[in-house]
Amino acid sequence: MKKREEPRTLTREQVKAEEQINYLTKASIGHGIEKRVGKRQK
Repeated sequence: MKKREEPRTLTREQVKAEEQINYLTKASIGHGIEKRVGKRQK
């Protein structure tokens, strides 16, 4: 049971970390694009 539980917890942590990284990267990229578009429009 321990051997099966360990990889599950690791995968859950990895998925959470990946989701946070993806969210931060998308948010930062989107924010940068908004700044560029705003400057071009102005």
